[in-house]
Amino acid sequence: MKKYRCSVCHQYKAQKGFYSDSSNHRGIGSRCIECDAIYRKDAGSKRGKYFRDYSLLNKEKIQAKWKSDEALKVGKIKRQPCELCGVRAEKHHDNYSEPLKVRWLCRRHHMQHHNGAKDNIPPSEIGRKYHERFKSI
Repeated sequence: MKKYRCSVCHQYKAQKGFYSDSSNHRGIGSRCIECDAIYRKDAGSKRGKYFRDYSLLNKEKIQAKWKSDEALKVGKIKRQPCELCGVRAEKHHDNYSEPLKVRWLCRRHHMQHHNGAKDNIPPSEIGRKYHERFKSI
């Protein structure tokens, strides 16, 4: 019977001592079941607290995202190119109380918008190579 080494406790255990994981080339996880339980408990409590706090503080934002995602899926709104440079874009809500009213901005312009650069900056100033590479997407 082949034994596998846990990446946390470094003990060798039989395959039944690991959870299955189809993304791993061996077909099992890198942590044994005992170490995985500890990891999930610790990580889950930290992640859980963060997501609980975030969802309580951003209910309107989350609901607007869900509603616009659903509208995009059923065809109520259609994906558009970036309104500033014409490359593939993502949704931006100026007002979360109007979830179907979205602006389409590429990742770069979206981040510039949120970081305070709200002027219409031409693509030549923000990196033409970046936009040329993603125009075909």
